[in-house]
Amino acid sequence: MTGVEHRKDPEPGKFNIAVITCPFHDEVGKATLENFIEVLEPLSNELVIITGDFPRWPGENVHTIRLKTDVHKGPVPLGAIKAVWADLMASFYIIKMSRRVDIVIFHIGTAAHLLSGLTARLLLGKKTVVCVTGLAFQTTRQKYGRAIAGLGRLYELIRFALADQIGVASPAAVDAMQLSGYREKIAINWALYINTDLFKVTKDFDKRGNLVGYVGRLVEGKGIMEFIDAMPVILKSRDDTRFLIGGGGPLHDKIVNKLQTVGLSDKVRLAGWIPHDELPNWLNELRLLVLPSASEGLPGIVQEAMPCGAVVLATPVGGIPDLVKDGETGFILENGTPECIASSVIRALAHPNLGGIAGNARRLIERDYTRDAMTEKYRVALNRLMRGKEG
Repeated sequence: MTGVEHRKDPEPGKFNIAVITCPFHDEVGKATLENFIEVLEPLSNELVIITGDFPRWPGENVHTIRLKTDVHKGPVPLGAIKAVWADLMASFYIIKMSRRVDIVIFHIGTAAHLLSGLTARLLLGKKTVVCVTGLAFQTTRQKYGRAIAGLGRLYELIRFALADQIGVASPAAVDAMQLSGYREKIAINWALYINTDLFKVTKDFDKRGNLVGYVGRLVEGKGIMEFIDAMPVILKSRDDTRFLIGGGGPLHDKIVNKLQTVGLSDKVRLAGWIPHDELPNWLNELRLLVLPSASEGLPGIVQEAMPCGAVVLATPVGGIPDLVKDGETGFILENGTPECIASSVIRALAHPNLGGIAGNARRLIERDYTRDAMTEKYRVALNRLMRGKEG
């Protein structure tokens, strides 16, 4: 294992950490992992990432072990076999580096990693942290929760019982993801940090048109089809409204056909997948970002839209209610039906102080979700994990 054989002298107040995460081969997973590494790197003497086809990290104290398999491709049984293999390999590497690691963090996509959890916690006596996010967590529950006569659900319970700490994005996410039974283990530290030098206002709110958009994966559970069904009703009330849909996914062709069928193609721009460094430019064109999801953790797109001055309208799922306060930092969708989306968009666009709400949301992100703020949250959580201290 190149670059991990010689452990440098530890620096006081820092930790030796291994992060196990789903073998990522997609840009969203890679971007999320990059964000996580950037928060953990200042806190680490040594940071080992066990994942998929992830590029070599430039930091001298960060090392990558690549498991070249994609558990998301193919039918569920094949994906389950690949997940077991990834779990076995992760266990092997945790044993191999056991003298160099004090904390093992199970990042997103590792719900099926029971063996490596048992290995780290029971066999090697390492401190373990499980990070939980909304949509990925619910998807795994749906795919594997009832598998093999309910053993998937049992695996989940064992995993949380074994963990020394469970990282969630925000207080509201604890109840939303049915984790209230583990409150003594909860650390409110698992959220993306936002680079406010990149995600910032570059176009004054008053100079924006009535552009209402969705940016994210084009998948079931995100409410994208319901958003499209709401568009004709919105246009009847506000015919100057235009729409943006940014993202890629399996619903793309269905969306194109739907827009053509209902005659909305000239009202909606399909931007496709938007590279992360170009996202602020698009968000600075939006007056309103709509996220009618059925399940979320703390969506990165909400955190990114706010400092760019795009007002967020979202369902109160996962950690969203901790950021979006109706009429203060955004607007809440009571549900994700087309009727509710349409009436809520019309209500939001008519608000007399929409620009002030955008400013409140921007200041919230600038205060609580910068890299320094998130690193401090992790420092406190890891100190508590290792030493029973709060600071």
